[in-house]
Amino acid sequence: KGKLPIWQSFALGMIAGTVTVFATMPLDVVKTRMQSLAAPLEYKGSLHCAYRVVSEEGVRALWKGATPRLSRLMFSGAIVFAVYEEVMKLLR
Repeated sequence: KGKLPIWQSFALGMIAGTVTVFATMPLDVVKTRMQSLAAPLEYKGSLHCAYRVVSEEGVRALWKGATPRLSRLMFSGAIVFAVYEEVMKLLR
């Protein structure tokens, strides 16, 4: 009762990783640009950075670089979910 097969835990972890990437990618793009050495000269703050990215490069630019991050977080999420579920089965 309530026990998921390992493949379902793995699949749910992959879904969670995918949602995480697409939900947080715009914040990551802005953070990365704000960490550049030229940021103080180019941006007044994070909101200004986001505004410039969207106005100069389009909304899709907020998800630049999503593919490598997606491949990493999909599998790390899957592994974490699957391992957690299996450890919890052993501890019960």
